[in-house]
Amino acid sequence: MLRDPLPLSLDPLEDESLPGYLLRLSHRLEHTPARVMFLTGLTVTDRSEARPRLSSMVHLDADTAAVFSTAARLTPSETAALCLSAFEERYPYAAPAFADKARTMDGRKVIRTERWLFTTSTRYCPQCLASNGSTIQNEHGGAWRRSWRLPPVFACMRQRVFLEHLCPVCQQPVHFAPGSGARLLPRIKDHRLHPLQCRTTLPTLERPFDPPSCGTRLDTTASVQGPPPAHEQLVLQERLAALLRPDGPGTAQSLGEPIPPEQYFTQIRWLTSLLSLTWPAGSDLVSSTTSSDESRACAGFLEAAVRITDQHSPAEAIDLLRPVLLSMGDLGWKTVWGRRYLLDQPPIQQRLRLTLDPLILIKPTSLTRRQTIAHRRKYGPVVRPAFPASGPHRHQPAGLPARHLRSPLPGSDRPARQQRTRILRTPPPPPRARSRNRPRTMATKHR
Repeated sequence: MLRDPLPLSLDPLEDESLPGYLLRLSHRLEHTPARVMFLTGLTVTDRSEARPRLSSMVHLDADTAAVFSTAARLTPSETAALCLSAFEERYPYAAPAFADKARTMDGRKVIRTERWLFTTSTRYCPQCLASNGSTIQNEHGGAWRRSWRLPPVFACMRQRVFLEHLCPVCQQPVHFAPGSGARLLPRIKDHRLHPLQCRTTLPTLERPFDPPSCGTRLDTTASVQGPPPAHEQLVLQERLAALLRPDGPGTAQSLGEPIPPEQYFTQIRWLTSLLSLTWPAGSDLVSSTTSSDESRACAGFLEAAVRITDQHSPAEAIDLLRPVLLSMGDLGWKTVWGRRYLLDQPPIQQRLRLTLDPLILIKPTSLTRRQTIAHRRKYGPVVRPAFPASGPHRHQPAGLPARHLRSPLPGSDRPARQQRTRILRTPPPPPRARSRNRPRTMATKHR
């Protein structure tokens, strides 16, 4: 449904995300974010239970994007630039095809290969959130960047610091609403919060029906949990950030050959998942000191994965990966990562596949024996017997059990194991109705 243009609007900032733009726009209009979402066509009502789809920050369909552009007084290109799908040509996990996919969490480690995005929370840089001195930013704050929601972006190259993940006061993920399901933004009915304040709800017994928010200004307070990024980590961050830019390099080097950026990030995704599952088996691949902080831990996994792909041959990569995979014991291909790799067959380069396949399919307790999931679980190929190309049996079904393949069909010289039995060609006689007045036979047992 079309919406009237808003009386006031804002020009999107560089690399600004859709949730951040909605916060700044609602603050300027002095409306709640829920009201602005309704006025721009993201929801059908402005009630608190009306939640826009979480995939809206990834991609807006054509109709919703047209309504949003008209209401917010933006051009179609400016609206498209607010969504994470602007990275889809180089970052495959931001493509609209992956926006609505999800996998049920059942208490185990689940490798979500179809979504490598921060959709329920975001990283941030306090210095970048602060105003740059302009009138608009002095009043409404800086931009919540799209790139902060990509796991490969762990440091701010402008300030040369690690990105923050938690509020320094309440120690909760920023823009995360625990216990209320997936939301584009928390506290969408609260009009008192500044776009740069923490929106985490603090439970309290004094106000059970209207709990207060944390309200900490994230642009003035930062949590210091360790040293700044090392030189190697800053070089790695610049390298990954260059591959994400539209004008960045067209290829990336992996195992001695150039590959497209989207394939490179796919490989990094699978390798970091493997390293996180087997950590600390791959800790010797990290040059700097690891930390429990989210951004620093992510930097360590990325550094180890990139070091594997930087090898010049699969043999050199096998030497680095063998201790990682053997650390899983004799259940390497039975783990969540191994099953997803063998079943999904990710679009990675052939050299990396030749590196991973032997290490996954070999059973560590018996190096001379290779067993796949299908063989171990007795999922063998279906035996499909051959039939004549013409004749009365050309429409008979294939894949029959072995007990039906004992006797050959008449007039055929094919082996008996490749034919149907004669009984299957003859329909069974209909069952006879049992008569109540049928006389007793000699076999009837009398009392």
